Amino acid sequence: MTNNNDDLLLQWLNEEIPLDNNEITDEELSDDEDNITKVEPVVIAVPTSTQIVNPLDTSGPSNNIKSPPSKRLKNTSKKKKEDISQIRRKWKKITVKTLEPDYSLPDGPVDGKFKGETATSIFLEFIDGFIDQLVYTFLMGYNKLPSWKHYWATSDDLNVPCVSNTMSRNRFDNILSNLHVQDNSLIPTNNKDKLLKLRPFINYCNEIFSTSYHGTRELSIDESMIIFKGRNCMKQYNPQKPIKRGYKIWCLSDQRGYIKKFSIYQGKDEQLSDEFESFGLGERVVLNLTKNEWNKNKKFFFDNYFTSLPLLEKLKAENSLACGTIRSNRKDVPELSEDKKAPRGSSDYRITNTGIGVYKWKDTKYVMLASNYHGSEITTVTRKDNCGRKKDILCPQVVRDYNCYMGGVDHADQLRTTYGVNRKSKKWWHRIFWGLLDIMFVNSYVVYKQIHGSITLLDFRRSVTQGLLTLRELPKSNKRQSTSTPKNKGPATKRRGKEWSVSKDVRLTNRGIHWSKFVTNRGRCEVCAINGIQSRPYSKC
Repeated sequence: MTNNNDDLLLQWLNEEIPLDNNEITDEELSDDEDNITKVEPVVIAVPTSTQIVNPLDTSGPSNNIKSPPSKRLKNTSKKKKEDISQIRRKWKKITVKTLEPDYSLPDGPVDGKFKGETATSIFLEFIDGFIDQLVYTFLMGYNKLPSWKHYWATSDDLNVPCVSNTMSRNRFDNILSNLHVQDNSLIPTNNKDKLLKLRPFINYCNEIFSTSYHGTRELSIDESMIIFKGRNCMKQYNPQKPIKRGYKIWCLSDQRGYIKKFSIYQGKDEQLSDEFESFGLGERVVLNLTKNEWNKNKKFFFDNYFTSLPLLEKLKAENSLACGTIRSNRKDVPELSEDKKAPRGSSDYRITNTGIGVYKWKDTKYVMLASNYHGSEITTVTRKDNCGRKKDILCPQVVRDYNCYMGGVDHADQLRTTYGVNRKSKKWWHRIFWGLLDIMFVNSYVVYKQIHGSITLLDFRRSVTQGLLTLRELPKSNKRQSTSTPKNKGPATKRRGKEWSVSKDVRLTNRGIHWSKFVTNRGRCEVCAINGIQSRPYSKC
């Protein structure tokens, strides 16, 4: 059969389907499909071959037939089913309430996972103690010098005694030179995984992050960047991010900035999983990151790079709520009214019979959103006018929820880059390694705040660094250690001030390295004050 006959047959079959998509119902679709399967081809005898034609066609049959009629009809009906699947959604502007199932799952750390009282003990639950030799890189995050070698400099304006007194510079350089996460001899010659050098560490981080913390109900999916300006095939350029050049990471974060799962982007040719081959790249990223959170009635928020109608329908089928901005040129997105002279706060929407809604709202310009659980409710948001005065303007409920819950990954980036390691290296994968350690710091910081209350990020970094330095090998000393223990009248409580003069990570973890020293000026002893004794010795911690 020629291509001309294919077009004629497809046109003939299309005449049975209404042109107005809004008038199609599920019953009509089923009837159309029955009619399609019952159509019998009309066979006309010609001198040279057999041919299928449209009975309504008056132009006459074609004489170039190359395949049997039944086979070509089967292929055409398959195409017709694909066309029908594209128009199943019936868009209507109806009043619908937002459907939010009950949610009662915990949102904090996993019970029994973190038993320590200090910041160092919580961080060691994540890191598992395998990089204690690189503790100085954590100090370099908040005590920055032009080069890491300056920490061992002899000049008073550069030297850091706590670093130079515990490890030599050559020893630290030797550790950096021989740092490996994967055995190079185990890398196959036909390797296609560009991150195989880091794959064990990446898998470990994803596992420990997801099994240590429940997270809030509202989770956001967005991209993050690890700065890198060298040459590498995975380097990306994103002008909309504060870090414009570097490695791109897809992250799943809760509202507190805890990264539950991440995936490093390897390029457009990467295949994340064979399980979601029928979806696009952005859709596959969301499905892979959120798979462990399905069937929990959690809410996922993402931007227009990921959002599509098939993705929202897939998440709805998995008992997951999802919302995000969407591009107007996405496939099957309905056309909504747009008036350039409309006032600020005007909106329009359409909702399908399956519960998928598309909304258009005008702020300073029009923005479109899509959701699989929001209704037609209208609320208000606070905006500023041209004079800087705040005022409330109308908006759909989906807009308010998106603005409220979408910033989880951005909050995690802010915490990660504030005192990040950010150390240059000749090895391309070192940047990713330090970036993952910073993510681990942020996650342990979020867990510590949930257990022990508020603490600044700088104080937490300092506590972890000092605690790791204290846990190192004890220095040799000829002084005689005291075996007597003071008599305590109860739990230690601070009578004056908010914090002890010595960090709890140093005071409670390794007492063998915490010695007192003699000074010329007398001062009040904190331990004696706890025991009700007033003393002003010539020594201090």
